[in-house]
Amino acid sequence: METYSVELAASLSEHFDVRRWVLDGNEDGSPPGLLRYAWFLAGTMAFCLWRGRGFGRVVFTDLILFPAAVCHWLVAPAPGGWSWCTGWTSSTSGARAR
Repeated sequence: METYSVELAASLSEHFDVRRWVLDGNEDGSPPGLLRYAWFLAGTMAFCLWRGRGFGRVVFTDLILFPAAVCHWLVAPAPGGWSWCTGWTSSTSGARAR
């Protein structure tokens, strides 16, 4: 997973402004503990809720970050006019379907 994430970020950074948020392993090469995972997830969720509107697209490369992806989905600018709280918005008339 780590190799995929690094290569994906490198490839995307050739075309887009990429911001990476990384949970590093321990100094001895072992993976982080559960408390560090939980803290990282909570921080990522908070970042997505408070700053997510500034990012139209976000790539989460680990399934453990699904709650953060949901947080981003709740606040992100909606492609195609869809908004989870207002339904479809028409770009021509501004009317909302409920």
